Amino acid sequence: MGNRNNAYLRRGYLTAAAVLAVFVLFTLLAVTVDMAAVPAKVVTADGWGRSDTETVRVGFSSLNVPVSDSLGFSDLWFSLSKYLGYLCILLGAACACVFAVQLVRTRSIRKVDHDAKSVVFLIALFVVFYLLFELLHVNNRPVIVDPAEWPEASYPSTHTLMGVMLAGGTGMFLQKRLGAGRGTAAAWAAGVLGALTVVTRLLSGVHWLTDILGGLLLGAASLLLFRTLLKAGQVNG
Repeated sequence: MGNRNNAYLRRGYLTAAAVLAVFVLFTLLAVTVDMAAVPAKVVTADGWGRSDTETVRVGFSSLNVPVSDSLGFSDLWFSLSKYLGYLCILLGAACACVFAVQLVRTRSIRKVDHDAKSVVFLIALFVVFYLLFELLHVNNRPVIVDPAEWPEASYPSTHTLMGVMLAGGTGMFLQKRLGAGRGTAAAWAAGVLGALTVVTRLLSGVHWLTDILGGLLLGAASLLLFRTLLKAGQVNG
């Protein structure tokens, strides 16, 4: 049984690393292949139009530009995705509170439950990714929603990371903590929230398609790592 569990953990870590490698390769391709300068979209009272002065350089332009044009800009989907993102953050914060309460009670991080430490690690990883890509600024959003804030970093989509890492990770955490029944229901609810966050962000038109795909890849790698960490806690606990 021990060898089987160790083999499962190795596969889990290797799978997470493989997906992360695909994300890195995809990112390199997204900033080198089929690059083009495209006039930025500007939100107006009547909808949206093309800027006469601001341009955006984007890779995979033959794919990204037609998809972006077909989506346009939707204030409804943009606002909805924003509030769904807030819910993802609240879920992550609630899970972090479990860690904080146990830490205060036990006064030792070693005595905190493994799953609580793992979910805080996942949240910290999300924060690191957010700060890293704000600094790297791989590309800009295709649309100028607020001229005072543009150019805004666009890759990978932060809301996609929220939906996959925070909502998805919360679902796994609650399923393990609450067990069958309530835990499964909570996991499904969190999964639906995460999926809606990603879909509404795509439909809003404020990201390139590759921003969403990059977020899905990085989020999936993180979630695979988190799932393996949870399993490691069961094996070693």
